[in-house]
Amino acid sequence: MAIAYSELPTGVHTMLNTSLAMCRSLLRNTSNFYPFAVIEVDGIVEPFFVDESYDETAEVPLIESLDQQIHYYTLDLPEANSLIMYIATVESESEELSDVLVADISLNDGTLHAFYFPVIYAADNVSIGAPFTLHAS
Repeated sequence: MAIAYSELPTGVHTMLNTSLAMCRSLLRNTSNFYPFAVIEVDGIVEPFFVDESYDETAEVPLIESLDQQIHYYTLDLPEANSLIMYIATVESESEELSDVLVADISLNDGTLHAFYFPVIYAADNVSIGAPFTLHAS
């Protein structure tokens, strides 16, 4: 069941706001954006990246590796919420391509939610738009 962005728990909003601030900084200062994960427990936010020794030719893809790390770190934390943040390209109905930050959120009640944040590039600035969801037609 989908949940509205405004209905996400307070701790999840804290996790998202912290993640989006980090994304803005990363997008402004580097040409490469590496996916990362975040765990939130009782308002405490812990981001982490895949170990620098990660082999891009490994059998386990990067996003899956982050998912496995979340599972490992939250095994004994049933109250934990988590997200994986990565960048993707979406195609609009008018066939225009644009970048979005994808926040794949896993709530502590076991539900999964995806929110997409448009990335707007301007001279010397990057801004992140309001979130939207994708629904199957």
